Amino acid sequence: MNKRFCGGFLLALILILAACTTAEVADAIMITGFDAKGEPLDEVLSYKPDAPEFICLAAVLRAPPDTKITFVWTYKTQNIEIDRAEVPVSGSKAVNSKLTRGEKPWPVGDYVVQVYIDDQKRYANAAPFTVKE
Repeated sequence: MNKRFCGGFLLALILILAACTTAEVADAIMITGFDAKGEPLDEVLSYKPDAPEFICLAAVLRAPPDTKITFVWTYKTQNIEIDRAEVPVSGSKAVNSKLTRGEKPWPVGDYVVQVYIDDQKRYANAAPFTVKE
């Protein structure tokens, strides 16, 4: 193996390892809210159209300092990205994102919140849910 190829291979390997993270999103769920102590309330799979907000709770593990978790909210029925929110995190903890309803009710259909770590192209976890009468 020549030195030039070996040097290029090592540089590529270093760049790949630098882009990797130890962070993991172990779970992502939809909940109804938080109690007075800040503990999550009921997990849900669907909401009513008049629900005041949607809340996604994600369990993040082993996040190095300066890790960012991005929640991408999508109305799957019409393939429309509704919003995205970025949350900084370090260590192992639960983080959340809320989507608040405006004046109109939520459209009935299928939704998903995809949870990304840093700038990764593939989501780390997802929480599908529905809005129905």
